[in-house]
Formats: sequence, C-alpha cells, structure tokens
Amino acid sequence: MIAGVNAARALVANGVSDGLAARLGALAGAAGQLAPSAAQAEVFLSLAELYRDAHLREPHDAQLARAAVELAERARRLATESNDTRLLGGAHGALGAAYAAQGALDEALGSTRRAVTLAQSTGANESLYRWEWQTARLLRSTGDR
Repeated sequence: MIAGVNAARALVANGVSDGLAARLGALAGAAGQLAPSAAQAEVFLSLAELYRDAHLREPHDAQLARAAVELAERARRLATESNDTRLLGGAHGALGAAYAAQGALDEALGSTRRAVTLAQSTGANESLYRWEWQTARLLRSTGDR
C-alpha cells in the first residue's frame, strides 16, 4: 500500500496525469479494505493530498477535489473514533486544504482553524506552522490581510 502511494506521489510530483485517476482510485479502494486504524487514516490522508495535488494540476476535473474531501473526511472520522488528537488535527488540516482546492473557502478556513487549535492543544509544533500558514493563505485569498 505504501509503495503504491509513493509511486503515485512520484507521478503527481512529475506532472504525469495519464492513468493517474485510475491509479488513485485503485489505491483508495485498497485503502478502504484495510482494517479501521490509525494506519488506514494515514493512508487516507496521503491519498487526499495526492487527489488535491492532482486536482490543482487538472482543475477542470472536479471529481479529484471531491475525492480529496471524501478521503480526508474518512480519516477525520477514524481519528475521532480512535480519539487520536494528533491525527484529528491532521485530518482537519487536510480537509481545509481539500475544501480550498474546491473553492469552498469558508469550510476550508473552519477546518484549518480546528487543525490549528488541535495542534496547539497537543503541542504538535511540527504541524502547527503548517496549519497557521494555511490559515494565513486562506485569509489572504478572501482579501483579509
């Protein structure tokens, strides 16, 4: 599973789009077959990021953005069920990024602000900077300086 995600990450990073959606779909299907766990949630988050990045390269393909939101939401549910605050923060941050890719800035800002709060409450400074940066970028895109 991890090798497949990393291979897809390399394709996205190199701008390869031929067959990418099918590969991501197969990986998402395989991830859905994993036992519910933090590991499954991490795979969902990785795939959500890949779908979002693919959507940014192919903005006319709205299905890519919808898949990013769906996978981030699945990770959020798993993190909530397992009471994993660190993972929950990552899921909210990924949801914020996915919503932003769709142009849903209010939802993106709300999810990202929850990610900031969770990172602060757990002392996850390695994530906090990322979510604060994402918050600032979202605020700037709404005209709020």
